Formats: sequence, C-alpha cells, structure tokens
Amino acid sequence: MNHHPYAKAYFHLKGLLVTVGLVGLTGAGCALVRPSIATRHQVKHFTSQWLHDSVFRGAQVGISVYDYARQRTVLQHQSDHYFNPASNTKLFTLFAGLHLLSDSSTGILYQTRGDTLFIQGTADPSLFHPEFAHQPVVNFLRTDRSRIMVWLHPVNRNEIWGPGWAWNDYAEDYQPERSSFPLYGNVIWCTVYDHHVQMLPDYFMKAGLVRWDSSGDHLAISRLPEENLFTVHPAADTVHVQIPYRVMQGAVTAALLADTLHKPVLVDLDRRLLPGDPQVKQLKNVPLDSLFRHMMFRSDNFYAEQTLMMSSYRLFDTIDTRKVIAYVLDSLLPALPQRPQWVDGSGLSRLNLFTPDDIVYVLMRLLADFSEKRIFSILPTGGAGTLTRYPDLWGVLYAKTGSLSNQAALSGYLLTRSGHTLIFSMLVGNYVSSPALLRNKMGDWLRWLASHY
Repeated sequence: MNHHPYAKAYFHLKGLLVTVGLVGLTGAGCALVRPSIATRHQVKHFTSQWLHDSVFRGAQVGISVYDYARQRTVLQHQSDHYFNPASNTKLFTLFAGLHLLSDSSTGILYQTRGDTLFIQGTADPSLFHPEFAHQPVVNFLRTDRSRIMVWLHPVNRNEIWGPGWAWNDYAEDYQPERSSFPLYGNVIWCTVYDHHVQMLPDYFMKAGLVRWDSSGDHLAISRLPEENLFTVHPAADTVHVQIPYRVMQGAVTAALLADTLHKPVLVDLDRRLLPGDPQVKQLKNVPLDSLFRHMMFRSDNFYAEQTLMMSSYRLFDTIDTRKVIAYVLDSLLPALPQRPQWVDGSGLSRLNLFTPDDIVYVLMRLLADFSEKRIFSILPTGGAGTLTRYPDLWGVLYAKTGSLSNQAALSGYLLTRSGHTLIFSMLVGNYVSSPALLRNKMGDWLRWLASHY
C-alpha cells in the first residue's frame, strides 16, 4: 500500500537509526544484515513482556491485531472477552451512519399550506450549530415568508438520555439531551469574563432565567437539574463553556425557534409529516463526512447519539435507537465474532460490552465497504484530535480512543514499516493506575509494532 508522506518520513528516520547501528556493527567485523519483519511469535512475546508493566496490575486487557493485506491474525490476547469500550462504540455508530445515511445530514421535513409552514425534525444535530457555517435548513427558515410556523413531532421512542448514563452528569457538555429537533447542539455556548457573560442562544438571558452569584468558588456556570435556571459566577480569566439546556418535550425548542426566527411558532403534538407524502419535502443540512469528522476527532457524544437517531428515522420513520441497533447487528453485521451488548451511540453507557475481535471486524468492514482515503480522513491521526499524545505517529496511526473511569480503549489502523496495514483493538478494563501512564504505555506498544512488523 502507499504510505501517507508523514508515515514515509517516520519510517525513513527509523531506517536511518537502524542503518547507523548496522554500519557500526560492520566496522566492528560483523556482517551487515537487513532488519527483518517481526514474526507473529515475536509480536506475542513482546506483548507478553509489555503486559507485565505495573500500569496493568489488576486490570483486564484484551488485544486483537489483524494484518489486512495478508488477511491473517497477528495477535489475539483475551480478544474474545467482553469489555466496556467507552467511545470505541462510536466506530459502530460510524459504520451504521455511513451505511444508512446518504451524503448529508437529514435536516427537516416541511410542508407549506397557505400562510403556514409546518416543519418536523429528523434528529439532525447540526441545526443552528455554530461550527457549521453553511446550513441550507437555517437559510431556508430565516428567509421563509410564512406568517406562522407549526412545529411537529415525529414518533420518538428514545428517552432524553441513554440507558446506563450517569444522571448527575446532566450539566456536563458531553451529555446533552437527545431530541428530535436539536438546536445549537442542545447546549448554550457561554463566554464568561469578570462580571460579563455572552450566551448563544441568548433566549435564556432575555427570559430572565440567568442570575449571578459572586459567593464562593464555583464553576463558571451551573444549572438546576430539572429546570432551565442558570447561575453564572464571575471569572477572573475568560472562560468558554457549554452547558446543556432542558428540552422539556420540545417546549423549549419551539420557544428557541420563535426567538431566533422572530415569528410565532406553534406546537402540534397530534399531526405528523410523512416522508412518502408527495406534498412533504425534505431539506438536508450539512455534509455527512464533515459531521462524522467532528464526531471522531473530538469524540462528540451528541453527534454519535443523533447519528443513530437520524439512521432510525430514515429507516423506520420512527426515532428508536434500540431498533436501529438491532437492525445493524442483524442485517449489516451478522458475522461479528461475538454478538455485543450495544445500547447507545456514544459509548457513555456502562452497559455497552464489546470484544476486541468485534471492533477489529467492524474496522475491517469499514475499509472493505468504503475507501481507505475516506475512512482515514474521518478518523484522527497521531497528534490530532484525541490522539495528541502521539504526535510522532502522524500519518502512521488512525484510530479512536475511548475513556470512562477505570476503562480505556484504543482501536484503529497502524501503518507499519514494511508497508502493511494492521487493524488493532486494545481494550483495558478495571485499571487503577494513572490514565496518562496507561496511554503512554499504549503508545510504546504501537511504536514497537509499527517499527518491527
């Protein structure tokens, strides 16, 4: 295969170091020998020694490595054991989204009757999101001349949070509520500096739902669990923070739309638009790969959850994450080595259980079903996104991390010195050592494998 140019530079440097050492040996009377590729036995031996490090004491570790070109297994260590994969779950969500969605996010359904515009969400997470500059749906809604807008609900069988999520993370930016018509990512984008605050959207400030508190040492902004009542605390330095708002079964969504578009927005809970109706139109919003790139680079939980919801709506005209997961497992991934327990799109749930062999299989399918160029453009490489700890593996490593308390995962593609693409998955459960030390140790293993195989 053709290496990324940075990968070529990486292995050229490694080759120079090896060559210098060999020339020294030749000068000492030793014969010059070309470095050989590690055998599977040597990979197993090195991994066994590596696992004896104290960072793994008391932990469970599962590893699976597959040589994509040779179509053979290189290493399996407890690879059929189940682990919580944390955000490695997003690899399965990516697979589902690439197969079930088209080239763009699903946007909205709409129908015009007289002076009234009826709109219905499809779970698209990009609507009014500040990270997407060009949004056809937003442009359409802002320029529509209808006097009244009526917001309709699709059938949505999902709860606002996934099964096994931590309820006390309700105000964390990584756990917004799931919904059929998300706006601004279902968070408020806040900038706090001294006794000033800017909010996007600013609806909550105008509605009198924001107050100041100068007492004590607090986070920049907090929210009550069941209400959209926010408390802002002065900050000595400029602080940028996102905090989820309560969707309140769509009541807040309608209020936000009315405030943003400066027109009345009514809610009709009984009427629905159907995609097959010739009078109903669909307007898509942002390029799908752009959304997926953000999802994988920063491990965006909200995009992942909404991806499965968009996929469900496109398949069934109903939002049901459980149903679309069952479809993917039964119809698209029936040959998984072990059937996983898969309950959400993001990996926030403690109930998810996958094996390293499962993850290697879905990574293999991603390369087989889509182009390498496309998959590598969606995943972060060494030094980028969540892989900033491995800058020396730029163009060599394309992977997804996963982290929950005492759980760590790293799975993806490794381009080796000999020109092979290794597909790997490393899952670590119940570790009690330093997460930073564990991540560094994972990097040591990847570097050895890239240089020796």
